[in-house]
Amino acid sequence: MRVLALLLLAGSTYAQTLVLNLNSEAQALGFSVQMKDVSVERTKLNFGVSLAPTPQVRAAFRNSRSFGPIGNLQLSGSASVSNHGEYFVDLSGQAAFGSIAGKVTIAVGNTTLRPFSPETRFPLEPPASGFLTAHWQQVSFKLDYRPSRVILLNLSPSVFRTTSNFGGFIRTEAHFYRALGNHNLEFEAEGLTNHPQKNDYFNLGATFVSSPRHYPSWQLAFTAGGNSDGLILGTRLKGTHYLRNQTEIVVSFSSEPYKDDSEKYRLSTELILPLNEPGFSLQLGSGLTKMEVETVLHTGIKLIIDLKP
Repeated sequence: MRVLALLLLAGSTYAQTLVLNLNSEAQALGFSVQMKDVSVERTKLNFGVSLAPTPQVRAAFRNSRSFGPIGNLQLSGSASVSNHGEYFVDLSGQAAFGSIAGKVTIAVGNTTLRPFSPETRFPLEPPASGFLTAHWQQVSFKLDYRPSRVILLNLSPSVFRTTSNFGGFIRTEAHFYRALGNHNLEFEAEGLTNHPQKNDYFNLGATFVSSPRHYPSWQLAFTAGGNSDGLILGTRLKGTHYLRNQTEIVVSFSSEPYKDDSEKYRLSTELILPLNEPGFSLQLGSGLTKMEVETVLHTGIKLIIDLKP
């Protein structure tokens, strides 16, 4: 509780955003407090603590500097440790030059290995699949190339090593803005191999994204993926709508049977409510994950407070 009190005191003085999060998953209750965008000279800091179900402390930083024709260079990193010995540390460097941007991330840990997000971000909610007893190391790359104002290409490979094996993940994307009138098209391809917790698979997909100028907005994707069971079709759907009082409603559904058991079938809803008090908003969420032997219910409530330094 002393750590929580220090976080709240620091947040009231320096932080830009205070986030209080209460969530549950498979009857496990979680609570966390997070401070975001704490400014220390040119560095932004995020830090927080999870009190349940597993006590955990996490912190992250990012620092950006401009170097003339080279563009902006950004250094970022994060660290996490729990009272059960779970830990995670990563460090990233990012730079841009003209139409090309690149990022390199090095990570080590024994928590859930997530090659899908080379970004230096991770939520304070506890991971659903626990942690590995073996240590792992991971190197991730991200390369963006914009040949024109309406085309963006992305390549994100990742290589990881566990005690007994090497594995890899790769994802490539092509974004075509205003390809169909004011609407966008996106194409994707990804593959995973030798992950210690997940099945090998690959998939191809195409996504239609409605114009962000119109609400409700929709994203509809059709995918085809393969694993040891053969070639399987999948789909993803996401809709966002704003009400007159600026309330945001988000509904998403995905059916990707070629992926791991915890990612095959998912349904989630999110409601973001601006409160009467300026700077306060409430985020409500719920979801279902259909697994082979059970259906897991996820619920959460998050209070977001924009603080004035």
